[in-house]
Amino acid sequence: YSVCIGLGNLKNKLHEVCASYSEALEALDYRISIGNDSVILYNDVNFCIQRKQKDLTELYDNFSLYLKSGLKDKAKEAIESIIDSIELKSTSSIYLVHDAAIEILLISLKCSRHTELDAENQYKSEIQSLRSIFTMDTVPEIKEYLFNMVDKKIAEMKEQQIKKIDQFIIDVKKYVDENFTDSDLTLANVAKVFYLNPSYLSRTFKKETGISFIEYLTTVRMEKALSLLRSKDHLKVFEIADAVGISNPNYFGTCFKKYTGMSVSEYKSKIS
Repeated sequence: YSVCIGLGNLKNKLHEVCASYSEALEALDYRISIGNDSVILYNDVNFCIQRKQKDLTELYDNFSLYLKSGLKDKAKEAIESIIDSIELKSTSSIYLVHDAAIEILLISLKCSRHTELDAENQYKSEIQSLRSIFTMDTVPEIKEYLFNMVDKKIAEMKEQQIKKIDQFIIDVKKYVDENFTDSDLTLANVAKVFYLNPSYLSRTFKKETGISFIEYLTTVRMEKALSLLRSKDHLKVFEIADAVGISNPNYFGTCFKKYTGMSVSEYKSKIS
């Protein structure tokens, strides 16, 4: 069993015992704020200070922003601010806390992006989360539940982001593999195709693959050039250069030597 004790003030006269009892009950009402298994002294509860009501809309917006940004500590601070803005003067105040907690959970659900395969299971889990709130009758346990939810949600979002980036890199590579013959294929143009900032594309591609976008494009072009040189078509250098998307034969020769360590003519002699 959980036990919570409310204590009224000491009184000097017998007839004031009733007043002390009322104070004890009033102190006990604050258990929803302090939690079970605690002793609450009436003197420790400041009933005179009216807490200034904060703009809940702004607090909810802040929570949503912090959650989407993966700022775990900030998101938890926003939850603290939302719950603390509720005046807890009676046991019925727990319903206001429930309302706030449900709103926080609904905001977190909007941040979720799930595939069709796990949508049904996730939906059932989220409904259960909403139901669980109503079984809690103290602020500390509700806060702890919401904090755990933030930890879990941010971890899920990070995992989804990793999958999204992995797929994005696959898509960029595929686009390069299919369009390397285009002499206008540049980092900036590919970024436009994927609606990205070129700097972000460059930075992310290098981070995820270990090589720069230009290095990857050059590798694709040079491997194709090597394949053409090994073929029996006997193409000229400018024809091979054009076939791999490099309009300037001299620049192609420079790229080829840098990639293979030998000139085109030296490579032809070697394979012959």
